Amino acid sequence: MKGSHYGCLKPYGTDSNTKAFTRNCFILWDKMIYEYLTLKWKGSGDSKVGKNIAELANTDYAYKPIQTEEWVRLLEEIHDNYTVSGESIKGNMEPILYHFYCLKSIAGPDTDYEIEVDHIIPQDAFKTISVAPNVQNSLYNLGLLPKGENISKSNKKLNQIHDSWLIDQIKKYEFIDRQDIDTYSNIANYQLLFDAHYELFKEVFFEHGVREELIFN
Repeated sequence: MKGSHYGCLKPYGTDSNTKAFTRNCFILWDKMIYEYLTLKWKGSGDSKVGKNIAELANTDYAYKPIQTEEWVRLLEEIHDNYTVSGESIKGNMEPILYHFYCLKSIAGPDTDYEIEVDHIIPQDAFKTISVAPNVQNSLYNLGLLPKGENISKSNKKLNQIHDSWLIDQIKKYEFIDRQDIDTYSNIANYQLLFDAHYELFKEVFFEHGVREELIFN
């Protein structure tokens, strides 16, 4: 998404109705992501989205937001147990990953490259150690990267990447400085990476984070 904020668009205006509508939209977006992640979406997702949008059009007051404590519990569970609502993490982390990048106001790359979800520590590396199922799919092992035709991280360890452009993208989008590349290339240090990225999510989703500012200010 060239030069974008991953599609985070909003109406412009300063009147109270515009502000209320913008807040409603954010709360609805945030709520749908949370409910999807916590497996509350059963049956037809289309009908649930349609119902939410219909309510938005007829609501003069802000939706009741997901409480910060609920996000705290979810992010802690993912970090501590590698589960969501008691079930093993599978392939459902993408929505919150994009949500996080939007809240961090990290613009998409100014290129024509597509965006891909990247396992920072390659999945195959976890086969060499004894870990709980799907640890490799933890939210804190995922990042977004621009994907070029001939420049791709693929299943490489970080210290196996020598293209300067891609290394710069890893620093910007996966929050890894060059001096930490060797550390995070060692599978024995995977928890250090998970802990560092967990702290980044806390800055956004926990009390006094960007998410709360958008809802309550």
